[in-house]
Amino acid sequence: MTAGEIIYQLWYRPLGSIRALCAEGGPWEQWKTTRGRSAMIQSITKLKPIELNQSDDPNNASLHFLSGHSYWFQTAFCLHSFLQHSPFRGKVFLHDDGTMMQNQLATLRRLFPGIEYISAVDNHDRILSKLPESKFPHLHERLSNFPLMKKILFIHTCHPGWNLFFDSDQLFFNEPTELNQWIQKPDRPIHAIDSDYAYGYTYSELLRIIRKNHIPEQLNTGIHGLHHKEIDWEGLESWCSKLMTQFGAHYFMEQAMIAMIIGDQDALALSATDYIVHPQLPEAEGCSAVLHHYVADSKKWYFRENWKRVFST
Repeated sequence: MTAGEIIYQLWYRPLGSIRALCAEGGPWEQWKTTRGRSAMIQSITKLKPIELNQSDDPNNASLHFLSGHSYWFQTAFCLHSFLQHSPFRGKVFLHDDGTMMQNQLATLRRLFPGIEYISAVDNHDRILSKLPESKFPHLHERLSNFPLMKKILFIHTCHPGWNLFFDSDQLFFNEPTELNQWIQKPDRPIHAIDSDYAYGYTYSELLRIIRKNHIPEQLNTGIHGLHHKEIDWEGLESWCSKLMTQFGAHYFMEQAMIAMIIGDQDALALSATDYIVHPQLPEAEGCSAVLHHYVADSKKWYFRENWKRVFST
């Protein structure tokens, strides 16, 4: 384990558990959520396989997931719910964060024939080749000590062209028309809108570092798409160095850096009322939107009931 992983396990993870316990209303409510999560895992065998097309259309975006031992079943439900509501059957990459078990990988391969698996070792080797540590020390330090940095480095060094990323803790309930159209003909960056400003650094601090007039103000990286040529890796290394030196690390650093990459481009921001980050009542139970991204205390609706809607479509 790296120093960052040790600190996470000994400090941030226990602290997060205490906060989650309070947010979920105490031990009884948390037990109901845990029971629902177990039922979700057990029900994964009932999902019907959906075959993917292994051919690579350069005009379309490819889809990427970062998954592992704790999230593999969420990946399955997210991808399955998306494919139920989308004609997309193109290239899907499954990036292992280094923790996925062989039986979990086998299940995902059975459910999605044609999915392309990339191990953490292969991702690290590719990054070392494309972004040598001697030239990009701060990006490598963050990759070693901040797991969410894999959402940038694993995904956006992987495949030429347009790459679309999904967080696993999301469910689609209706046709994502706007997203489907973008996948078929991507022409600019795309991103979801967060329920709040969540970059960890002030807006003015980020603008001062990147020397631009604007960045998306409430970007959420649960859904985001970029073209590999849009990423200035030398610039990203410089931004990373300045953030760490001037302000220190922050949990939302990866989200801030995606916003900095997009900068003042004319990005497509998905409707916050259709693609909902942190759903609350009555929508959390009604599920009339296109998508829910279950963060923080909204996970109770996800684990207890809403995953079951994947079977009723």
